[in-house]
Formats: sequence, C-alpha cells, structure tokens
Amino acid sequence: MRNKIANQNQVWNLLTATQQSVSVTQLATHKAEREVIKGKRKGNKLKRLDLSEAQLTALQAFKTSAKANTQETRVKLKTYRKSERALIQGSEFNTEAWQTLNSECQVDFLTIAVLKAKTKYDIWNLLTTKQQAQVGKGMKIKATKNKHGKKGKKYLHQESI
Repeated sequence: MRNKIANQNQVWNLLTATQQSVSVTQLATHKAEREVIKGKRKGNKLKRLDLSEAQLTALQAFKTSAKANTQETRVKLKTYRKSERALIQGSEFNTEAWQTLNSECQVDFLTIAVLKAKTKYDIWNLLTTKQQAQVGKGMKIKATKNKHGKKGKKYLHQESI
C-alpha cells in the first residue's frame, strides 16, 4: 500500500498546476456522481425477498444502530483520507508520516470491518431459510461473474492486439 501511495505522489508531482487543478475537480465530480448512483441503488437488494413487516422493522433497527456506531469512526476516516491526499499532493512523499497516519487509523479500519460483518450476520439470521437460499443463489451468480472479470470467460484467453 505504501508503494501505491508513493507512486501516486510521484505522478502528482509530474503534473502541471493546471493538470493538478483539473484532477482535483474531476475527483470531486466523480464523488458526487457516485453518491447519486449509491442513492438510486439503496435498498433495492432486499426488496426482492418479500420481507415481512417484523423483518423490515428489525432490519431498520439494525441499520440505525450500525449507522450510530460507525458515525464517529467515519468522521475519523474522512480526516484520514484528507491527510493521505495531502501527503500524495505534497512536493515530496514522507514515508514515516504515512506509516504513522496509517497505524493511527488501523483500529478504526478494524472497527468498521467488525461492525459491517456483525450487521451482515444479523441481517442473514433475520432471513428465513427460503430467503437465505434466494440470497445464496444470487451470491453464487455474482461470484461466477467476478471470477472471469468484467468481460466474462470467453475473453479470458484472447490475445491483445
């Protein structure tokens, strides 16, 4: 990961001031577009499962508690990303500063991962066996699609031009 950040810093320093400002603008535009897309897809995954009212209520409670638990950690991670971006956009990459920043946030990364896993576990155990089978079938299809990349199996052994 450190090499990736150092490479990003080197690329950043190769850009002219105009290119750097265009890059920052494009990043902000991309983030805004991603938020719109996330908003459109939000909640669509579980609609196909025909959840009962009790399940919907419990699901909403899980989501509310998870959101409350991760709120403080997400604020810390935003400051981490801003600090990391400042290191990348600096004139020279400071490895020690990046390692310090990364080690400080390691606990936060772990906390979010555990909360995410717990929420998925709670939601899975909320579903009936029939609903779990339906979700499992969708997961197998998704895993098969991802196994061969975006283009699929038929392009796997194709030589590039």
